[in-house]
Amino acid sequence: MSKLTVTLSKQVLRAPSGITFDHTDIDVTDAAGIKASQAVNGSESPSWVGVFQIANEGKGSVVATDKDTAGNPIGSPITVEFDTLAGTFQATNGVSVSIE
Repeated sequence: MSKLTVTLSKQVLRAPSGITFDHTDIDVTDAAGIKASQAVNGSESPSWVGVFQIANEGKGSVVATDKDTAGNPIGSPITVEFDTLAGTFQATNGVSVSIE
């Protein structure tokens, strides 16, 4: 199981006429296709962060979609892929013993 922390980067833009921003949906899909969602609006601590537990290790994706007060998307969603098995470390692959 992995803990996935999603931090959104934000910039100030003028909203389309008649549209009021409400929140951003963060949708995470794990390697087994199981989807978890969280809505963030900047009031979180820290701001614009969602935390997810990923039960199925491997490749997955995060989709962030800005939404208006009616729940309609504003602009295009942003998709980022991840792989919980892609982490590396320096594994021990041998031992040498010297006797004097």
